Amino acid sequence: MGKAFSLIEVLVITVIIGIVVAFAMPQYAKMQERSLDNEARGYIAMIQAAEKVYNVESRTFFASNDHTKLNDTLQISLPLGNSKWAYSAIVSGSPPNDTLCAQAKRNGFDNRYWHMMDSGTDSIQPVSGKCP
Repeated sequence: MGKAFSLIEVLVITVIIGIVVAFAMPQYAKMQERSLDNEARGYIAMIQAAEKVYNVESRTFFASNDHTKLNDTLQISLPLGNSKWAYSAIVSGSPPNDTLCAQAKRNGFDNRYWHMMDSGTDSIQPVSGKCP
């Protein structure tokens, strides 16, 4: 007879592929979220660096939660439109003792935050949570 697959062979292959997908999807979701976190940390580091330059030029920080204003004033390129993150720069205190916190808030189901505080050192790292 012909060399066609039987119905049982097709069903077995379908079940095997289903099992592989069931194991792969959680790992894919974790990698996707890790990638989104890295994106946010990279952009808040960029905001932080641009704010330091702005501070040197104007002796103050620029506070805003509007991507367009941050992009225009700090001359950076945060993603606009359908972004997974909402970026903001929060200033506390008054010049010359003001401090800056660059923050990214996850748009979506978990409202996750990353922030980076200006402490006068170059070794600061993004931290999970809202700006204090």
